[in-house]
Amino acid sequence: MRIRAYDAIITGALILAVTACAAKQPTPPGPPTPSAPASPQPLGQSPDARTHAVGIYVEMWRAYERALAEGSADSPFLAEYADGPALLLLSRAVRSTAAAGLRGSGATLLSPKATGVHPMADPTRVTVSDCMDTSATRVYRFDGSPYADAPGGRRQMTASVALSADGKWRVNQIRLEQVGSC
Repeated sequence: MRIRAYDAIITGALILAVTACAAKQPTPPGPPTPSAPASPQPLGQSPDARTHAVGIYVEMWRAYERALAEGSADSPFLAEYADGPALLLLSRAVRSTAAAGLRGSGATLLSPKATGVHPMADPTRVTVSDCMDTSATRVYRFDGSPYADAPGGRRQMTASVALSADGKWRVNQIRLEQVGSC
């Protein structure tokens, strides 16, 4: 059986990032942010909200990569940057990968852009779109035995970064498309 860490997300479920947005009016994207804040913090005005949300999104993927490398679905780092359906999906993917005796390595190349802020005056949700490249990641057998990983590649990702019940901002919904979707 061939399992790819990011394909585990796809087979788990695809969740639409924006479910309550009747009128989709794109906002000018902010510049990609290679680094992010140390922990989720409250957002300010819209430009800061976009920058902060992109940072949270990037850190969520880094936490996911770390959890895959450790084989730990209960990693506290995942819950720091994701919650709700996104956290369940990522945790399930890590758990199924680890249960198959696999671990992940490598880093995903991200190029996220904030494509929506809702509401504009006092944001509670930011939509982030990305054409992520998973070609530098791989899945391997933890015991060192041979494993043929499926190739990665460029794929469309949409995420919703929203205000959580505890007042922190986290990715709460994600939709990951198949390799070749962007």
